[in-house]
Amino acid sequence: MRFLTGTFTTLALLASAFSPANAAPSQGAHGVTVRPADGETVVAGAPFPFEYAPANACHDGYTPIGVYIGREAPSFEKDVQDNGHLRPGSFIFQFGDWLIPNFGLPPSQPPPPPPAIFLPEFPNVANNTKLYFTVVETSINCPPGPPAVSPKYGLETTSVVYVTLV
Repeated sequence: MRFLTGTFTTLALLASAFSPANAAPSQGAHGVTVRPADGETVVAGAPFPFEYAPANACHDGYTPIGVYIGREAPSFEKDVQDNGHLRPGSFIFQFGDWLIPNFGLPPSQPPPPPPAIFLPEFPNVANNTKLYFTVVETSINCPPGPPAVSPKYGLETTSVVYVTLV
């Protein structure tokens, strides 16, 4: 009887640990923002170069990314939602969601990120303000194992200096 009680207790604990009610975003590897470089100046109302090298830690054929800019560097625990997007209010602007093809695969939908991104003007942001350019990378097909969680999200942030020409 003692054996059965211990077994059922262990099974109940395992079930609750992996139940959807306890689901939270799972943190994974992230790549590197090549452009803009850390500390680079970006001009309001103009395009700036964009390049992101994904970690692709789970060897997915395609790597989904979401790209944002905000006043503060986001925190994974506080700002990444279980759908892989940043929490509303944790960013000023979302540039878009793109799909990076890996291993020479052809582009798919959504398309790959463009080589340059247009930076809108932010009326409530002063000239020469440090902002944070953030990429959320999604790994979809992570292999099973402890913990068997998929998808996983990586959070990569680079600081930029926001400049207005007016």
